[in-house]
Amino acid sequence: MSGGGSRVVVWQGIAAVATALLVLSHFSPQSQPTAQRPVTAHDGVVDSSSTAAVKTGSTVSEWLNTVGADAAARGRGQAGDSTRLSDEANVRVPRDVTGQALTMAERVRLLELKVGGFMNWAKDPWFGQRTPASSACKVSSDLKEFGCPPGSKCIGLYSHFICLDHLPPPVPYGQKSKLNPECIIYDFGIREQPEFGLVLAENFGCTVHGFDPSPVTKRWLTQNTTALAKRLHELPNYHMHFFGGGGINGEADLGSYDWGQVSILRFPTSWVNCTESRLRYAQNVAQGLTPDPFTYHCKVEGEAHGTVRLPVRTLGSVMKELGHTRIDVLKIDIEGSEYAFLEEALDTSALNEVGQVPLEWHHFSTDPRYGAGSSRAINALSTVLSAVGLEMYWINRFAGWPTNVYEFERRGVIAWYNCASYLRRDWTSKWSA
Repeated sequence: MSGGGSRVVVWQGIAAVATALLVLSHFSPQSQPTAQRPVTAHDGVVDSSSTAAVKTGSTVSEWLNTVGADAAARGRGQAGDSTRLSDEANVRVPRDVTGQALTMAERVRLLELKVGGFMNWAKDPWFGQRTPASSACKVSSDLKEFGCPPGSKCIGLYSHFICLDHLPPPVPYGQKSKLNPECIIYDFGIREQPEFGLVLAENFGCTVHGFDPSPVTKRWLTQNTTALAKRLHELPNYHMHFFGGGGINGEADLGSYDWGQVSILRFPTSWVNCTESRLRYAQNVAQGLTPDPFTYHCKVEGEAHGTVRLPVRTLGSVMKELGHTRIDVLKIDIEGSEYAFLEEALDTSALNEVGQVPLEWHHFSTDPRYGAGSSRAINALSTVLSAVGLEMYWINRFAGWPTNVYEFERRGVIAWYNCASYLRRDWTSKWSA
């Protein structure tokens, strides 16, 4: 698409969002947004034949009401339209923790944060990859010092940093802490490596709930044949649940993935293989020929990507079922489902009483305008997380790292990864210094 065409699409999108906001402002049962300045004829172009023509000196709220009335006059305000505006077949209506829809002003601002963050229509195109100059956390740890045997490297087992400022005082490696049931930990994404939750249960005495729908995890833990699995079974404060985190309560189609895991990522079932054509072209050039590259055709190959339906749950539903109104640490390492899981949790205000969120971002792409590290999806989520009080204080590395798995390259999937940790700015507990 040409540059001019791209700009047209962007402005069409903005116009659509603006139109939706105007109609929504009229039909929403919540209070109208208040505007402080008068609207003048320079504030927008309105069809002069419309009853919504702008009058100099009118307020924004009066203008919105007029626009809504005009929409009704055109036949858009018939019975049932308000129901369509609150339809949640795919896109949720943002709500508070009680289930009530947010006020119109709150919904407009939330939409601004989402759209501005995703479009990089913001101050920092790398917002989701930068930590602030100063952090509210005084002491952070990847927990290796408490769980990794002295002299061992434990590569890949301790990848998430958490802030220790508001957690119970830990005991050294090899010891077990007294139980601290008020400390609640959710550990989403286990596979056969529960070290994160295991340390918090053994060395900090926290109540830990682990979540993973993978058949590999269920088989490993239920067979109970490894020393690690037996340690988990012996802990009274560690509880395992065989479902994953997601944006819905139900089942999700999860496909095979590296490390024997399952992921929401769908691989292409057909792709182009140019290996032979590239080799023949290079050989002809080496022989002094001047081949026409348009006469060389690559192979189109294909292969199915198997999926399995596994149970997933939203954060709010899990907290309600387990009777928790507050979570000290929410670890998320769920192979790509973190996006839908966090989006739903933000739309339902389920993160309001979560102290910190260490997570791994999976197979994200970058904004071609800014390149390495500028991820639209991560910028949007980090923007909204910051707005609700969860500020990123640690990141593994700027821009992350690319996958080195052949299956991704073979199918033409470009995927980047990174780990980050978010801490609530005003979080306190009985153990806070």
